[in-house]
Formats: sequence, structure tokens, C-alpha cells
Amino acid sequence: MLAYLRGQAPDSHTVGHSPLGALSVWALLAFLSLQVATGLISDDEISTAGPLSHLVSNAAVALGSQYHTQIGKWILLALILLHVAAIIYYVRRRQGLVAAMLHGNKQLPAPAAAARDDARSRMAAFFLLSLCAAAVFWLSGLAPAGF
Repeated sequence: MLAYLRGQAPDSHTVGHSPLGALSVWALLAFLSLQVATGLISDDEISTAGPLSHLVSNAAVALGSQYHTQIGKWILLALILLHVAAIIYYVRRRQGLVAAMLHGNKQLPAPAAAARDDARSRMAAFFLLSLCAAAVFWLSGLAPAGF
């Protein structure tokens, strides 16, 4: 990270996300996960309650609701704006970032090893997607009783 910020990063740091870009992605994923988790236990005490709010204490519901409605959404919006600003910055530097996001290929200044994109990695990704979908299905209450 420090070498990248000083402009001394090796060419391998230009293949995918930069170290700073990777940190930004991890921050987005972490805060989005926290927003989802607090939404599951939130209750607005009027018409909407998260599907897991009945499983936690009133104090946890109040804390989750406060974070979800008053803090988390602003953190996510700030991270999204920061991410979009970074994309605009790299577009102005003519890095070909948007085109690479659309078609998946990026022109590199030096040759780099190809990413592992085989049947095994795709099956692992499909398994993880299925696991996440099943968890959302079960946690949202859409699953039939006894499922």
C-alpha cells in the first residue's frame, strides 16, 4: 500500500484493483454487510420490522435501527461517492478503467500472468452464490415452515 501511494508500486499492482482500490472494495463490502445485518434486526415501530428483530433484545433492536437509519446509510453513500470519484479520477488519467469493467480486459504496460478462470473456480463461485442465496431465502422468512 505504501509503495503504491509513493508511486513505487510494481507493475503487478496495475493488473486488477490497486491496493487502495482493493481497500475501498473491502470497505464497501464490510459496511454493506453491516447495513444488511442491522436491517435484519431493525424495527421502525410503525409498520416495518426486520425478520430477525424478534430474536434479539429491545436494546439490540434500538441500536441496530439507529445505525441502520441514521449512520450506516450515510457511510455507504460516502463510500459510494468516494468510489465513483476514484473511477472519474482514473478515467481522466486515461487508464481504460470503465472499458475494462465492461468487457473484462485491460491493456497492461507489461505482461502479467493470466487469472485462474477454470471450471473449478467457477464451480466454487457458483457454490458460494447458492449458499448465499439459500441463507437469504431462509433468513427472509420465505422458506416454508420446517425447511
